Amino acid sequence: TRHWFNSDPDRAGVLYVDGHVSVYHGGKTKLPRRYVTRSRLCMRGSTFYYVNDVMGQPFFAVEKVVDEGLLKTLRDSIVPRLLREVPKQPSERELDEDDNLHRFILIFDREGYSPAFFREMWEEHRIACATYHKYPGERWPEKEFIDVEAVNLDGEEVSMKLAERGTYIGESGKGLWVKEIRKLNNSGHQTSIITTMFKLDMGLIAIYMFNRWVQENFFKYMMYFFNIDALVEHGTTVFSD
Repeated sequence: TRHWFNSDPDRAGVLYVDGHVSVYHGGKTKLPRRYVTRSRLCMRGSTFYYVNDVMGQPFFAVEKVVDEGLLKTLRDSIVPRLLREVPKQPSERELDEDDNLHRFILIFDREGYSPAFFREMWEEHRIACATYHKYPGERWPEKEFIDVEAVNLDGEEVSMKLAERGTYIGESGKGLWVKEIRKLNNSGHQTSIITTMFKLDMGLIAIYMFNRWVQENFFKYMMYFFNIDALVEHGTTVFSD
């Protein structure tokens, strides 16, 4: 596990999670292959799942030599630690008094789309999740969209055409109701976000979701200056059958 602790505690309640493959070119061992998006190849290496705050500052990363996917890593290795370490979480009393209040927010890409996972995080931990809708269905009428003025996390003022509905995702009885926010682009394309951030308005939800680029910038910076996409060495240990 890689650790950093230079994130701003006041922004710790919004967390971005994404995987990054560190490719291994050595010969000490044959690590499992996995798809490397930037190379468009299946290559040997380890997957590191990074947790960053809304400014792109890293908290920690978890290495998975055998990668079982984002959701299992979140459930087994990331969420338990965040429940212990994220500062300024609401108390149990506050959560009991407000059914829509969340402890903190996890934001990730479509790999994390899972109605069952959204429901588990909300019902067991009161963790709000957000991702892009994997199956958005039909377009919404353009008359539903309104102009929303918002301020980006870097202070820039932006204007978006947004619409909001309540949407049920997942199988009947096994899924859950979520907020669905759609942004109407100039091309006419509708970008759909689903979330259990019930307390936040659609403008802020859109800002948080589209702010995922800060994590991509972090990856770019760390690859260029620190070569995090390469594993310098990989040791092996002999153990009894």
